[in-house]
Amino acid sequence: MADNAEMRTVAREGALLAGGARAILLQIANPGVARGVAEHSDFGSRPLDRLRATLAYVYCVTYGTPKEIKAVSAIVTEAHRKVAGAGYRASDPELQLWVAATLYDSALLVYEELFGPLEAAVAEKIYEQYAVLGTALQVPSRLWPADRAAFGAYWQHMIDTLEVSAEARGVARDLLHPQHAPLALKAAMPLNRFLTAAWLPERIRQGFGIPWDSGQQRRYELMMKLGGTVYRRMPVPLREAPKTWYLRDIRKRLAG
Repeated sequence: MADNAEMRTVAREGALLAGGARAILLQIANPGVARGVAEHSDFGSRPLDRLRATLAYVYCVTYGTPKEIKAVSAIVTEAHRKVAGAGYRASDPELQLWVAATLYDSALLVYEELFGPLEAAVAEKIYEQYAVLGTALQVPSRLWPADRAAFGAYWQHMIDTLEVSAEARGVARDLLHPQHAPLALKAAMPLNRFLTAAWLPERIRQGFGIPWDSGQQRRYELMMKLGGTVYRRMPVPLREAPKTWYLRDIRKRLAG
């Protein structure tokens, strides 16, 4: 049995991809991340590149061999060296901690919306195991909050103090309204924008200028009730299909 079995149970779910835009918006709500993305990424012309890179990294450090984890971590670290400017650098442990925190929090939020609250002991194990998303890069293990209670305090402090910048809003527009994207992605964006709005903390949602009201909240709750029932009845191999594809993709690239 893998020593991160509890994390794997969460990370395997393809539905977690729906939380990707939520994680990115939370990441760029941090001004340092926003500047790095605005100056070194191009969501407008390559909307799937960041998704592919992030998922390849997440799936590899979750399911990969020690050799594969070392290799993909080295690739990401090298890419981060080029991302630096006035007041930011992608290798900054504090920025990497925040990025890893958004990936963990978004994964748990979507998982629990679909499957219900986790038992406390299981949730604590999952939290401990998700630290690898940061510690496989430049985040020292001491920087990852000690337990879920400490993480909750860190998370709330960040949500209460982050200020969404004009750069972040520009990136968000490119992300949520892609002009140069496959038709399938464009067709999925209205639903993704709706779910992203539902899942963002209110203060961050307001910072991005994304509207939300009680009627939308009722529609969301109905959608999750019906959609969750359907999703839970899907065969596990089908629910795992994105993980299977992205893991095969990164292993081919590492082998090449």
